[in-house]
Amino acid sequence: MKICKTLVEERDYLLAQGKDERVRPDPTEFERKGFPYSRAKEFEHKTAELFRLMGYEAEVDKAMGGSQIDIFLTRKDQIESRHYIVECKDLKKNVDKTVVDEVENNLKSVNNSFSSCSAIIVARKGFTKEAKKYAAELSIKVRTYDELLNNIVNFNQYVSGIKTLYAGTELEKNYVGQNIVVEDSEGAVPVLHFFSQWLDRDEGGHFTLLGDYGTGKTSLSKRLVHDMALEYENDKTENRVPVLINLKDAQKALGLENIIYNHFLKAAQLNVSPETILLLLREGRILLIFDGFDEMATQTNAALTMQNFLELNRAFTGSAKIILTCRTHYFRDRAETEETLKQKNTGLSETSTALYRAIKGKAGYSIGYLQEFSGSQIEMYLKKTLPDTWPDAKRTINNIYNLKDLSARPVLLDMIVKSLPEISNRKEGVQAADLYATYVRIWEERDDWRHELTREGREFLVEEIAQRLWTQETDSLHYSALNEVLGNYLKEKKTVVSSTDIELASSEIRTASFLTRDD
Repeated sequence: MKICKTLVEERDYLLAQGKDERVRPDPTEFERKGFPYSRAKEFEHKTAELFRLMGYEAEVDKAMGGSQIDIFLTRKDQIESRHYIVECKDLKKNVDKTVVDEVENNLKSVNNSFSSCSAIIVARKGFTKEAKKYAAELSIKVRTYDELLNNIVNFNQYVSGIKTLYAGTELEKNYVGQNIVVEDSEGAVPVLHFFSQWLDRDEGGHFTLLGDYGTGKTSLSKRLVHDMALEYENDKTENRVPVLINLKDAQKALGLENIIYNHFLKAAQLNVSPETILLLLREGRILLIFDGFDEMATQTNAALTMQNFLELNRAFTGSAKIILTCRTHYFRDRAETEETLKQKNTGLSETSTALYRAIKGKAGYSIGYLQEFSGSQIEMYLKKTLPDTWPDAKRTINNIYNLKDLSARPVLLDMIVKSLPEISNRKEGVQAADLYATYVRIWEERDDWRHELTREGREFLVEEIAQRLWTQETDSLHYSALNEVLGNYLKEKKTVVSSTDIELASSEIRTASFLTRDD
């Protein structure tokens, strides 16, 4: 009865305005009377935006041949132009056959002016079997909004590639799950379980994952996108596309859109517009991980750091899911972090950074702290990396002063495992600097240095590279700089230095494990 009354009111309102019932009234007046006009218009505009991203020209609410068309599409090429009328149905039920009849009638009217015009029906929910069959007979295409979203970009190659960041690597072989403490929650929980639940929620969310250097933030990110990639490949309609952007690679990109565009182009030769990615993100089709915000931050220019942070945060709209990882001290000092991890309410003290204040308590934002390894997690890691000798390794770690404390941090535990033959006979304590020194010495003394560089030469080269990185305020050098450094060094040691000598030494360095190469 209520529905009938509403329809009568709608008819009377239209007739009172002296307008044809096919012409829609002013939306503000329509909304005032309680009709669902605004939602329908929003659906039309969202659908039109999708088609524009696909390369169509899209006109919304166009009067043609006596009919009011929701969207009129045009796609031009060098030979001809193709046209489509689009009927949008934002209904909670499946579209039935009567809608197909209406669209066919509209198409006949439009074809008087555009003989090559075709029709598409876009529904929020779906279509009845009868409607699908009837539409196929009339060559009218039927699509749901979700189907359009899922097909706007082919992520297959990207998703396949992102799995290799974890699958088949040493990380996969040795990975040990950690715990996380989330602010305003009770105690530590397994981090993979937490993010599984967080991702299952339909609403959007921005999660800032904090942790000190070497606690495993990047490793966790790689594990998350790997697991999500498998889920996405299994069901592309129900799962988000995992996107992992290393902000170290984005330092020189200006703006969010450039960061996104450059990432996909480099990762999968995928030439996709940033606007498309941002649309899919806010529609809940993507999980976006910004890994290593500290790579974009600076302790000496707080304004620039905040500017970078706010620029990335432009991505957080609608149903977007975003994880941002960063070293803790850019958000909170050590004392305050320790109080937080003890579940004490410290509030927003003066030592809270501007970044922390920018998100704390804001709707949709959450903050968590990745925990270092517990005793049982350390043991699990030893069992994976040293399956035959892990009990001996555990005793060594427990017997050497300070080594057990250092082993709680994943990056240092990895160094300990690889350096155990060097440090197992030490009776004095071991500091983090000792581990780094031992690790570097093992690298220096490897027997696969084949050509020009002595141990002294390797040390000189590393120091020279470090100095140049520092003075130039960058984290990378062009490989040609190696030739210059090596040439200067070799000329001091040899009377005659050929280009072949320099090239051999340069090749040796470029393939060294301590250097990261941008392919």
